Amino acid sequence: MTRLASGVTLALAILALILYGSATHFFWFAMVIAAIGAYEFFGMLKAGGRPSPMLAGVPAAAALTAALYLGSGQQTTMAFMALFMLMASVCVFGGYKDRLMAGGNLAFGVVFTGAPMAALALIRGAYDGQGFVTMLITATALCDTGAYYVGRKFGKVKLAPSLSPGKTVEGFIGGVIGAVLGAVIIWQLMIPSFGAAEAVISGLLVGVLGPIGDLAESAIKRNVGVKDSGNLIPGHGGILDRADSLLFTSAAFYLFLQLRSAL
Repeated sequence: MTRLASGVTLALAILALILYGSATHFFWFAMVIAAIGAYEFFGMLKAGGRPSPMLAGVPAAAALTAALYLGSGQQTTMAFMALFMLMASVCVFGGYKDRLMAGGNLAFGVVFTGAPMAALALIRGAYDGQGFVTMLITATALCDTGAYYVGRKFGKVKLAPSLSPGKTVEGFIGGVIGAVLGAVIIWQLMIPSFGAAEAVISGLLVGVLGPIGDLAESAIKRNVGVKDSGNLIPGHGGILDRADSLLFTSAAFYLFLQLRSAL
């Protein structure tokens, strides 16, 4: 019951922000989520006894989100040059025994949490951005829901037993169906500029690629020996536990929209 109540409350709050807040409000929200996600990521590393440059990584994740959202191509290049210098500085001055791992952990954590949130904010800032973000989040949520319930009822064949023993091929198929259904519903309600084929492709993109984000976080948690990324959301764990699929689908959906505009 706690899981359901917190999940519904969170979903309604985000929906209200999308529908009634501006693109700028959503950008600030994305930047805060990137910082919280980075805090959880480096916290998991620390709990697992790995080099965890949290003091550098948390503000860097928020800064990368801002740079990718606000900057042009030149500013984006500058942001990654700054990240490179920060990574090298952590290697030299961080005082870690494994300097190479410390620098790698910093770079991975910052990009893993900052870049997808920038993609999400950029999607919201686009024409029809409210509909696109609603489609993405709805398709991702129904993908997770479909995978969970279909997997529980019909799941037999393991999808990735070494990373997440509970995930099944049957659940994966249920997730793809849920994602396509969610994308088509939001297309009908909010995005007249989209065609039916584009809505279905968007759903397939989310359904097929969303589990990669989920499995990536599972791989991190398994590697460092923690169950949840945090305890911010009752019944769900941390922000990364709730948004792991969205990290990958937001980046993939942004690339899809850019390719659609270019063709």
